[in-house]
Amino acid sequence: MQVYNPVKAALLFAASKAPLDVAAGRVALEASADHFARYGILTIEDAAASLVLTTQGARALGAGAPINSDDQNLLATRSARLGDARLDFAGLQRMLADHDPLPALSARLEPLKLIRSLVRKSLLGRASTLADALPELSREIALGWVAASRGRPKLAQTHFGRALELAPD
Repeated sequence: MQVYNPVKAALLFAASKAPLDVAAGRVALEASADHFARYGILTIEDAAASLVLTTQGARALGAGAPINSDDQNLLATRSARLGDARLDFAGLQRMLADHDPLPALSARLEPLKLIRSLVRKSLLGRASTLADALPELSREIALGWVAASRGRPKLAQTHFGRALELAPD
């Protein structure tokens, strides 16, 4: 099982008897490029950017947690009965952060493409975390994109300037 967060207001639970491997989905993406493009998925990194839990992460997150049901939906985002107990996007991101599969998966993907996909989805915390683990040149480029997306043009300029110093060509 894997859990995806394709848009802020949705979680997609995908299960299969066979192991799921988003990084191996390049063949499927290439075979149906037009279909996936309608949903903004142009690269495998676009699909991976939505992955929030692998089977192992889902098991770890759920270990010892109360059972989720229609009457007691701990993932609910809207209901008159919820009040402040609703799960908002920031709360979801905090809940999932310790189980983020992207650091391990990024070695099989193109990290800068993955970070660009995260930035386009406004997942700036995840993008920054991945950027911090990159080699210096790629890190500066990625942090420049994050800063620009956060509306910090001077900081973005600083990061991009460092990248140009490291690789003037």
